[in-house]
Amino acid sequence: MFHVSATTVPELESGAFTRDTRSSGGVTRWILDNAKPVVISDVSEDPFRAGRTMPDHGVRAYAGVPLLYRGKGIGVLFSFDNDVRDYTEKDLDFLISLAGRASTAI
Repeated sequence: MFHVSATTVPELESGAFTRDTRSSGGVTRWILDNAKPVVISDVSEDPFRAGRTMPDHGVRAYAGVPLLYRGKGIGVLFSFDNDVRDYTEKDLDFLISLAGRASTAI
């Protein structure tokens, strides 16, 4: 098992979200187990409660899509937003396409 984490938030060092992520349960596990994307437009209404520490890092919304290899989840690609956001179908299609390329590279 390995974790890769990167960020473009200037005050947040790489790996901060990985440290704050639960090792079981939660949104990442749900995305992997179900091989389906999750979109949370406002972390204050997040049913997975992943949003409990995200506002500390300036994150208000996120989308997560599975990295799939032969139909099995091998990771999750997340997109974070500093504002409450309604991700569009076009946004989600782009993330799924990007996740597909990342899965192939991995």
